[in-house]
Amino acid sequence: MESNSAKSMRTVEKSIQDRKEKRKIKAERFMAKLVKLEEKNIAAEEEEKTRISPVPGRQNTISIAIPSSIIDNCQNLELKCYLASMVARSAAIFGIDEIVVFNDTNKPIPETESGDYTLIGKKAHSALVLGSILQYMECPPNLRSKMFPYKTEFDLATRMNPLSIPHHQDHELYREGIVSNKEPKPGKGSSVNFGIQREIQVDRLLEPGVRVTVKLSKAKEGQKKLNGIIVSPQTPRLESSTYWGYSVRLAKHFSEVFTKNPFSSKGKYDLIIGTSENGTNVEDVELKSFQHCLIVFGGLQGLEAVMENDESVKATKPAELFDAYLNTCPDQGSRTIRTEEALFITLAALQSKLT
Repeated sequence: MESNSAKSMRTVEKSIQDRKEKRKIKAERFMAKLVKLEEKNIAAEEEEKTRISPVPGRQNTISIAIPSSIIDNCQNLELKCYLASMVARSAAIFGIDEIVVFNDTNKPIPETESGDYTLIGKKAHSALVLGSILQYMECPPNLRSKMFPYKTEFDLATRMNPLSIPHHQDHELYREGIVSNKEPKPGKGSSVNFGIQREIQVDRLLEPGVRVTVKLSKAKEGQKKLNGIIVSPQTPRLESSTYWGYSVRLAKHFSEVFTKNPFSSKGKYDLIIGTSENGTNVEDVELKSFQHCLIVFGGLQGLEAVMENDESVKATKPAELFDAYLNTCPDQGSRTIRTEEALFITLAALQSKLT
């Protein structure tokens, strides 16, 4: 018979073995939990890497295209300036980023560089006159005398309703200015003039007379002169959704309207809207999401006539050329709606759809 001491030893050994087995199971369970936790952390990190950070400002753009011939129907220069000011006002009110003035006449636009206003006069091309007045009105009032020569058109434009957009006042973070012709100090950047006897020291050397956008730096204690860095004119929109005016582009013919988007490296717009009384009721249409939108307006004869007169346009129907062809005033009382009126009507009707 087995002695009591032997039984006791076997019992002790079994107990030790059981405890080892339990510890092993606990260790395996603990390791499994660690593995799961590690996998969860890795997955969370990968998700964080792929997550797109929310952008602080407005990334998309809205452009409008108008025919140059709309000012040919004005009886005098004052009315031409007034019409141009209404276009500028509509762009400012609805935050338009670009105005494209396209040539819908039989007269070719003279070859000219941007900022060359010597061709403006009584016999000037309507596209040059309209585009120049739009540029003049967008320019901050305190910079106009330095950027533009004296012209009757500009003198009349000064008397029109002001745009009152952010860069026409002293903005707290961004300013528009002209590079001063003062010789910069050694190791310093150029000075930028943004008003009467007011200058900003910027971070780089630039050619005098150039209009620039400056982002202000925090003023140091006791500092009299403001400092800033040169940024793109698009920076206020991209960083803080601040509307910073519109750019003006001349298109030599209608087909050129669609191919030279300055905000896209490909030069394309991903949402193109045409406007016509023959279009679909705007209330019945849902627009697709977009990065760069272009809204095209016709003249007295409408967009159909514009398309027919440009041989380079391959489309035979508006539906082939536009993502949406809209009637933004389906119950109009007047037989005709002028282009400058259509701008306000259309942009108001599309405002909720484009945001």
